Amino acid sequence: MPKKSDRIKVFEAKVKHAPTYEVKVYIGSRRQYNGTDISKQDVIDVITMEQRHHEPTFPIRITKTEYISLDYREEGWELAVINYPRYPREKEELLSFMLQLGQKLCCHLEQNRVSVIAPDQTTMYESPNAKQSHK
Repeated sequence: MPKKSDRIKVFEAKVKHAPTYEVKVYIGSRRQYNGTDISKQDVIDVITMEQRHHEPTFPIRITKTEYISLDYREEGWELAVINYPRYPREKEELLSFMLQLGQKLCCHLEQNRVSVIAPDQTTMYESPNAKQSHK
């Protein structure tokens, strides 16, 4: 039996809930297919530019990822927003924000394509100058 001093202290925590909803944006790590590399800071700069227009802001998770096709490999970024219980939002607001962010990332970071994935739909933005380098 643990001694009193070994017990884990428990505190009264406030508990908040929100309906679960997550939207993700996927982008590559190069401008076009063979252009200059896009840094994490480049991505963060576009995210914060868009976040400034929303109060409270939408907290974004950024994770490095890799795309693999038969004849193509590219590192990239997965960006995600959740319905954060501290600042709960309607799912339409979360989707709208991520769709806007996807468009801005496609344009500002010279992406051929950007995908926005929601639980019930996938939207792809394709640059008018998109290159077709792989199948």
